[in-house]
Amino acid sequence: MQSNGIKLAAIAPSNTHTPFIYTATLLKNSTHIVNFMLGDRAISLFAKYGFTPLTRK
Repeated sequence: MQSNGIKLAAIAPSNTHTPFIYTATLLKNSTHIVNFMLGDRAISLFAKYGFTPLTRK
């Protein structure tokens, strides 16, 4: 996947680095965004773009 004006410079094989982890912080009264991100719609969008689905910790 590429965006207009952005060129792919290189692809690092997955065995050459540790996984990238994107964290989220739950703020007061913001549970709706976390619930969305853990829902089926968001999980399918993440998977579509190559992300591993989120899990609750």
